[in-house]
Amino acid sequence: MDYIITGHEIINIFQIFMVRHPSPFSDRCQLVSWIKVESPPTLDENTKPMENLFRLPRQFKWNPDSKEKFTSALRSKEVQHMILEFENMNLAEIGDINEAVDKFLKIIEAAAKKSLQPVTEKKKVVRHR
Repeated sequence: MDYIITGHEIINIFQIFMVRHPSPFSDRCQLVSWIKVESPPTLDENTKPMENLFRLPRQFKWNPDSKEKFTSALRSKEVQHMILEFENMNLAEIGDINEAVDKFLKIIEAAAKKSLQPVTEKKKVVRHR
């Protein structure tokens, strides 16, 4: 079972706490809680909203044959070269874990672009009567 940890000072704001049945996709249970908020949060006049938004990574469709295609793409010369460069990086000299994660993500994305079909957003069709 999973759990939520809270201090005794704020336990009174929890109105409901529920543990749902295990998900078929995980061995974990979904935790649901409702908290009571007296007033909506307000921004201080000196507080600026976040301007730097992060783009989600491109998504790809996974089909029954995707494992073989993706594995084959990982073995390609181009991706193997990227993997070798990544393995030879001196992580202590980089100093920023985000840079290492970005390089690793580029390897995975390169293999995915070679082997998988990208998910495209479906445009909503508006029908007028």
